[in-house]
Amino acid sequence: MISHVRWTATLVVVLLGGLASLGYAQESSSPTPSSSNLLSFERMGAGAPGGWKIEGSNYSWNPEVDRGPLGPGAARIEFKGKGDVTVISPARAMRAEVPHLAGLWLRSDPAGAQVKVLVADNDGREEVAFNETFVAQSDWRFVSAEGVLPKATKGRYYLELNARGSDCVLGLDGLWLGEHDGAIAADWRPAVHVAGVVLEPEAGWGVVAGEAPFNVRARVVGAAGKGCQLRIHAVNTLGTAADLPPISLDDTGIWSGPFEVNDDVAKPFGMIRLEGTVVDSAGQAVSAMSETLLARVPEPVPGPLPESYFGVHVALREPDVQAVAKLGYKWCRVHDAMSITKWGHIEPEPDKWEWHDDDVAMLRRHGLSIVGMLDSAPPWHTGAKADGGYFSIYHAPTDLNLWRKYVRQVVGHYAGSIDEWEVWNEPWDMNRFFQGGSPQLYVELLKVAYEEAKSTNPKSTIIGVDTYPPMWDMAVLSMGAYPYYDLLSWHRYDPTLQGRPNDAIARVAGRLRKVQEGYGEPKPILCTEGGPDVTVFHGSFFSFADPVIVGDWSEGADRYTRMFLSMIAAGNRRFIAYSAHNDVRHGLLTHMMAEPAFLLRPMHAALAALAHFVDGAKYEKRLIPAPDVSAHVFSKSVEQPPPTATVEQPPPAVNPTSAVWLSV
Repeated sequence: MISHVRWTATLVVVLLGGLASLGYAQESSSPTPSSSNLLSFERMGAGAPGGWKIEGSNYSWNPEVDRGPLGPGAARIEFKGKGDVTVISPARAMRAEVPHLAGLWLRSDPAGAQVKVLVADNDGREEVAFNETFVAQSDWRFVSAEGVLPKATKGRYYLELNARGSDCVLGLDGLWLGEHDGAIAADWRPAVHVAGVVLEPEAGWGVVAGEAPFNVRARVVGAAGKGCQLRIHAVNTLGTAADLPPISLDDTGIWSGPFEVNDDVAKPFGMIRLEGTVVDSAGQAVSAMSETLLARVPEPVPGPLPESYFGVHVALREPDVQAVAKLGYKWCRVHDAMSITKWGHIEPEPDKWEWHDDDVAMLRRHGLSIVGMLDSAPPWHTGAKADGGYFSIYHAPTDLNLWRKYVRQVVGHYAGSIDEWEVWNEPWDMNRFFQGGSPQLYVELLKVAYEEAKSTNPKSTIIGVDTYPPMWDMAVLSMGAYPYYDLLSWHRYDPTLQGRPNDAIARVAGRLRKVQEGYGEPKPILCTEGGPDVTVFHGSFFSFADPVIVGDWSEGADRYTRMFLSMIAAGNRRFIAYSAHNDVRHGLLTHMMAEPAFLLRPMHAALAALAHFVDGAKYEKRLIPAPDVSAHVFSKSVEQPPPTATVEQPPPAVNPTSAVWLSV
């Protein structure tokens, strides 16, 4: 049994070491001058490369078959009715107080589509240069905007291109951004590569579990010469790199096809970055390098697993839910990622209820359990402006009978599918999430919710208090909240490195147990929202990732797993991280923990390793084998395989085994 414990501990530590062993291929922390294109997205027909964000409505994006100003492969954007599309670059370092120019080719059939180009401060978010709008004509024309970048908060900027039109076809190509000095001649045109390439994993978020294959689709435009090849360079988080077999391209100028990444570089657990470049027959690059990210994670413990420690906020879409299930998450809190149980959304008119049975069934099909939210109120009840934005539903109810009816309806409808319910999100924030509320009103809402939920579905578990500042839990408990919840919830966003005895998480957990002792036996606690704070603590495995704005990927993976482990060690029943439901632009300061187009950040791959080894096991204790080193001991009962003898045998024994997770 001792050898098993040592083997498990060694395997876990080696895996984390693999995730943390490779540093950045990073930009300098100081912007440097450049007369070349600062952007990786030049030939536009193949779509946006990894790290770029595209969003819009009523549009399709395909390569243009006919030759454009740069050859075949311009972007052909068709607007059905009134449509729009926005393209946003990753943030990058640029020199302030230096002239820059942004330009591209465009045309519209019929004429009239509009294209707006701007460059903005990545951290201040103000529009700082190139805020110009162009009207496309029926023939190809090159348009450009010039400006001097004023100083930005951190010297990081991003480019945004917004196109809109109505029942028309817009052509775009040759996007360029760079420094210039002196006057620009009227006939000047930037030098761009003749080809473009985009790589996209076929698996949602690029995640595969166990030994599943990595399948990727490549799209290439502009490579019209004979002998052109697509070359793929792969590098993983262990520091191993390899060149994959080159892919021969035809000479049509528009090519698309799948390939499998089956080199040894793709076999270890962790993340893999693919870097694709088109070369001509002489081996010279004819495209900018384009990237995508893949992740191989251990097979997750099968779900559903209600006793799991691991949860996340995720949008209720099939690729997203499937991806987080592969990563080992077993709980989803349906807060603002998808507000399918909030009163303010599901009863838009009196007695008109909107149910989301398919979404709930999808979560359960992928092995996720659900924390439903009992909160908010519809504007028709509170008098708030119906179009008042995100916080318009977060006004306190004024009629407890209507609140009672809502609780009965939603708990009854989802009984058996959703049996855990949290009463109100962050009610202590009475300026935003509980407008017009008070500690006393919260206790009244909690009492009604508890009584009605238990009456409607006796299997209901009620989560209450949802505390952050100490004065909130102290106030609501003094006003009578204690009898009306089964689990006490709290939130924590914290950029500090957790994992030591009596760290911040342990101190909060101890305080929450102690504050309950004045009213009875402390009830179990769980953290239903939080994380290692904003993007700068998350990290990214893109080669262009800038540690100034996203942090170091290995440190981000370390912080994330330590936070979960600290939650477990402090006695939290589970931790539901926030959030992975929006693919915001790369470099935006946000709580969102995903890359654009939903590629993975390394923090989730590290968490998948932790979940694989400890989920379903009971946390036993912390050991201190050396100063500033913790060893966390978990136990799990495992059935022995049945004996092979044919004689009658007693039932198989159930033996306890142990696993140790080390944190420094």
